Amino acid sequence: MGLSRWYKRWRHGHGYGVHSPYAYRMVREVLRPPRGYAYYAADRLPHAELRLLYRILVDLRPAIVGIAAGEQKLLLQRLVEMALPETRITDSGTPDMMIVHGQTAVATDAAGADIIYFNDTRHPLLAEIAVTLERGHIYRNPTRALVVRDVRLPAQVFDIRF
Repeated sequence: MGLSRWYKRWRHGHGYGVHSPYAYRMVREVLRPPRGYAYYAADRLPHAELRLLYRILVDLRPAIVGIAAGEQKLLLQRLVEMALPETRITDSGTPDMMIVHGQTAVATDAAGADIIYFNDTRHPLLAEIAVTLERGHIYRNPTRALVVRDVRLPAQVFDIRF
């Protein structure tokens, strides 16, 4: 990775150069909260990725969540139930949020979801979304990505560390 990409990811990860108020809040409070900034019950989660996904769920509050995952599906379902007990988990239809876990996860229902979390940025659906995104934000790093489609947001891609 070139020095300029590293520097850009570092800057965006600290909120510098992020001019959208929505994106700034997302970066500073959800994706990269400062030390000591806690979400209720997040400290009980053993893995950093689970804590990240917990923060995303609590902040964005999707009503319907779909999960495309292999052996991690049950763990992710429990995480969604812990974060948002009132949220419905579905295996069919178009959910508000889709969690795509793994590069080979079949995420046919994700194409219409407003929020999509990828734990592997090599997933072909992410590349397709990045090309066709008309409104909304993509937050990505070399391993993970979060797509937030919203008609109120301009199409922007933020390379940050989270």
